Amino acid sequence: MEKPEFLILVKTMKAVYPAMFSEKETIDIWFTLLKDLDYQDAATGLGKHLATSPYPPTVADIRNNAVPDIEMNGEQAWALVFKAIENSAYNSADEFEKLPELVQKAVGNPANLRELALMPTETVNSVEKSHFLRTYEVEKKRKRELDTMPKEIRERLQSVAMKMIESGGM
Repeated sequence: MEKPEFLILVKTMKAVYPAMFSEKETIDIWFTLLKDLDYQDAATGLGKHLATSPYPPTVADIRNNAVPDIEMNGEQAWALVFKAIENSAYNSADEFEKLPELVQKAVGNPANLRELALMPTETVNSVEKSHFLRTYEVEKKRKRELDTMPKEIRERLQSVAMKMIESGGM
């Protein structure tokens, strides 16, 4: 988003909450934290907040509302996993590769699909499904948190994580 577009958002927020942005430095800080968002996404995020909260928005409110939840729900993800399980006794690697990345993270690896294929269906549809749904929601939440984080901060965190991995710290 460009600075003139951001200033439109500031004008909107000041119209609703006159005490906001009383200092120029505040506007600069907010712009730094929101500039990586597309203007339309940021405007949507602000609009959602204004329509649903009695409190002034924070940067996090705008970012959280600006990123749409495009991931499938747990039941949809489980349906893909269950279909993959049906062919995983001998083809678990191929079936694993067909799954979306987030579903793969929740499953773990192709060997887990193979193990599920060898279990009784009742166990898979109860205990294992429950375990998958919990894991999938955690992975989905983690992805959403990363997606809402400013790009510069996300890149710094990834850089630190890579250095830790390379040095054997993880």
